[in-house]
Amino acid sequence: MENMIIVGAGGLGRDTEAYARKDSAHGNVWKLAGFLDTRPDILDRFGMRSRLLGDPRTYIPRGEDVFIVAVGDTKLRQELVTVLVEKGARFVSLRTNVQFGDRVKWGSTVFCDRATLSSDVVVGNYSYISAETLIGHDSFIGDYVHIGPRCFIAGRVKIKSMATIHPMATITMDTEIGEGAVVAAGAVVFGNVPAYTTVIGNPAHRFDFKAAP
Repeated sequence: MENMIIVGAGGLGRDTEAYARKDSAHGNVWKLAGFLDTRPDILDRFGMRSRLLGDPRTYIPRGEDVFIVAVGDTKLRQELVTVLVEKGARFVSLRTNVQFGDRVKWGSTVFCDRATLSSDVVVGNYSYISAETLIGHDSFIGDYVHIGPRCFIAGRVKIKSMATIHPMATITMDTEIGEGAVVAAGAVVFGNVPAYTTVIGNPAHRFDFKAAP
């Protein structure tokens, strides 16, 4: 039986552990072994059944280990995944109560409860699709993308690697979200978002941190 290890023991990781325990493979194909996190005291005040196994930067993967990643910061996520993959870690997908349309393709990504992916969607590796998010037909989600709960991603949307879509955002049809871009919570995006740009509001517009009060 494989040992499932969650990279990230913050709030997102703890939520992911709860999802994982509902997976039909839990206890049959794999068991929850614990967490990896850079913060040695991160679980001290929680009565978790799963324990902290160590730091992902120093952990040595074993043959029976499989990994999922639950780190909200996409840059840190990429860093920690890269370190583990270079040491031979094998990442897998997690899918709990998820609805897939026809011909959906996905990599080593976490899909949370009641996420819905329409036909011909492609999702890359190390991304995180939160609960009750809907992704429309023919959309593409790159690597290391984070999509928060209850987002609506319309058809033919392209979200490039490292982008973050915060909860309850709406991305309209034929929109492209650039690499590393950030869409704020509740934003409604009607046009393309350039790489490494933050947009807020309805309709979404560029947010300038330097100009903010």
